[in-house]
Amino acid sequence: MKANENLHDNNFDLLRLLAAIQVLVLHHLAFFTHSTYSYKTIESIIWNFPGVNVFFLISGYLIFQSIERNSIATFAIKRIKRIYPALAVCFILTLVLLVSFNSLNLKEIFSLNFLGWIFAQLTIFQFYNPDLVRDFGFGPPNGALWTISIEIQFYIFIAGLWYWLLKNKGKRQQNIILVVLFIISATYNCLFHTYLLPDSLAYKLSFNFILSYLYFFITGILVYINKDWFISKVKGKAFWWLISFIAVCFLLAHFQIRYQRYVFNSISFLMLILLTGLVFSIAYTKSSISRKILVGNDISYGIYIYQMPIINLFFHLKYNTSLYSLLLSIAICIIMGILSWVLIEKPMLKR
Repeated sequence: MKANENLHDNNFDLLRLLAAIQVLVLHHLAFFTHSTYSYKTIESIIWNFPGVNVFFLISGYLIFQSIERNSIATFAIKRIKRIYPALAVCFILTLVLLVSFNSLNLKEIFSLNFLGWIFAQLTIFQFYNPDLVRDFGFGPPNGALWTISIEIQFYIFIAGLWYWLLKNKGKRQQNIILVVLFIISATYNCLFHTYLLPDSLAYKLSFNFILSYLYFFITGILVYINKDWFISKVKGKAFWWLISFIAVCFLLAHFQIRYQRYVFNSISFLMLILLTGLVFSIAYTKSSISRKILVGNDISYGIYIYQMPIINLFFHLKYNTSLYSLLLSIAICIIMGILSWVLIEKPMLKR
């Protein structure tokens, strides 16, 4: 892959869209009570195509590309414009929902806990949700935003990593440093999942700490640094990678092995290798598909940040037991994603 190749000649936007819809569908099926066999079958299949992991892999690849091509100031401005304007509007609309359904009262709005929640949601601590905002739907009004916190932590980390360690190094040295970081992250992930109690504060903080997921991002960076070799091996081979991935998923199901998507072990390492091959083979197989379908529009972020407020709204309205509620939630999220892109994200990125 040539250095001057069109940066948009790939299917990453389409992959992110599919990943956002996967997370939405999985959350809908997981939170709502669907007792029929068909629902359980759909959920078990979708579980093995982890949208969040796909986001992290692609982010490692594309964000490293961005930091390599921009000054740290330009990089920071681009990341801020990409994340925060749409996030702020989503937060305001979520507040409107909470107030409209009496899940917040005036006394709570002027409390320190509420002000702390506003600060957390609009900075880097999106995983923080005090009890006073847990009366709407399933609890946290937008619990999916914990991954935004991880993304922002990664942006900060990658800026430091590039300018202090990788910028003036050769490819071999860069690979060595990244492999060491991969091992450190994987080891940290294993240790905290093994030795910390799930209800402890230390576990919750570790679960929302970049080091627990850094190996996903590092994998994407390794692909980017070695893209001339790696992409040549997977380009045009999406069908075979998909078949391989599905075959392993069926084997795991046959032997009743649960794929723990955020816990590093031998099974998740195997799935990470397969997922990496699958993601980048799709990205560079018939790479004009994304451009033809989406025409340069990237609505995945909007779909992702609005999914949980909409799911919580459906639960609050007790409209949560039929396939129609799933289809309707997908349709509404797509509409919100389009509106967010057209009215907020795209204008901000063009400024």
